[in-house]
Amino acid sequence: LSGPQAMQLTHRLRAAHDGILVGIGTVLSDDPRLTVRLVEGRNPQPVVLDGQLRFPLEAKLLQGEPLPWIVTHQRPIDPEAHQQKRSALEARGARLLEIPSDENNDLSLPSLLAELADMGIDSLMVEGGARVITSFLTSRLADQFVITIAPLFLGGLPAVEIAVQDGETTF
Repeated sequence: LSGPQAMQLTHRLRAAHDGILVGIGTVLSDDPRLTVRLVEGRNPQPVVLDGQLRFPLEAKLLQGEPLPWIVTHQRPIDPEAHQQKRSALEARGARLLEIPSDENNDLSLPSLLAELADMGIDSLMVEGGARVITSFLTSRLADQFVITIAPLFLGGLPAVEIAVQDGETTF
């Protein structure tokens, strides 16, 4: 639900960062490219959190540049299946980063950030989805937060009734 101005802002923010991070849910639902197309600038390094290696082999991220870094568990639940998928992803150019789990068996975000810093990622834009953004915020790992709001209510907010009369919106 982004308008042209919000999309340009998003692309300016992407161009200003070394890396851009999303969760596997975003890849599965949106199949994003995570590139800079609407402004001048270089594409950030895509980083995808994917603990169980559900990354689709036909994803757009495997067709662009730079190719994605896929972050997964050091100790997967099914090591044999994990290795097969890892080999298939690497054959398509993805780089896999294995990091430890935290106390909730989620990927350790502090460990990830340290690894990314060692690999030259000094600024990381966390673009989504909701669970990933929430994890960064609750772990107090975000330095800045940018939110864009569409001028539209969805999902039926019973507390807000909008009436349009003579081309004007009233509340």
